[in-house]
Amino acid sequence: MRENLRCGKWVAAALVVLGLAYCCPVAKAAILGTYVDASTSTNTAPLSAFAGSQVHTDQKWWDRPLGGFNLNNNTVIEATLSEDTPVITTTVTGLTSGEYAVYVLYWTFLGSADKDQGIAAALGADPLVEYWRTDGVSFSTGIKHPDTTTTELYQVKIGTFTGTSFAVNVDHAGSSLSGVSDERTWYDGVAYVEIPEPAMIGALAIFPVLVCRRRCRR
Repeated sequence: MRENLRCGKWVAAALVVLGLAYCCPVAKAAILGTYVDASTSTNTAPLSAFAGSQVHTDQKWWDRPLGGFNLNNNTVIEATLSEDTPVITTTVTGLTSGEYAVYVLYWTFLGSADKDQGIAAALGADPLVEYWRTDGVSFSTGIKHPDTTTTELYQVKIGTFTGTSFAVNVDHAGSSLSGVSDERTWYDGVAYVEIPEPAMIGALAIFPVLVCRRRCRR
C-alpha cells in the first residue's frame, strides 16, 4: 500500500511538471524560442517605410543604433513620438512543417511618467493588437538600454500557425498612459516555438505511469 501511494505521488508530480512545461512556458532568463532579428536587409519590408535618419515628423521608421544592448547587437527599428508610420512586415521562411507559437520582441519604458513604449503587432492576417509593459514577459538577464536601467526588452505571444513560414505585421502604437510626451515603438524582432503534437505529449505523459506500474509490481 505504501509503495502504491509513493508511486501515485510520483506520477502526479511528473504529470504536473510535464503540464507546466508544455502549457505554461515562462521565459524570465532567456528568450523563449528561436529568435529572428527584424532587418530591412533580409526579412522586413517595405523599404519605402524607412528613413536614413531619425526625423520625428517624417512618418517613417528608422534603424536606431543600440550597441550591444539588444539581441541583434546592432539596431532596433524605431518609430518616434506621434508619427503615423506605415505597417511593416517581417517574414520568416524555411521552417520544418509543423505548428508554431509566434512572439514579438519590443522594448518598453518602466516607471517613467512622461515616457511610454509599446508596439502594435499581428500574425498574418490577424488584426493589429497593441501591447505594453503589462502584456509581455520581461527579462532579468541585464538586457537593458545603455543610457538607462528603466528600458527593458519584452516578449509577447501574438498567435499560432501551421506551416513552414509566417509573417508578422508591426505598427507604431500610441501611448497607453495619460500625460505622456514621449511615446515610441522599439521593435527588435520575432521568435517562434514549435508546438509538440498531441500524440507526443500523450506518450510523454504515460511514460511515468508505465515506469511506476513496473515498480509497484515488484
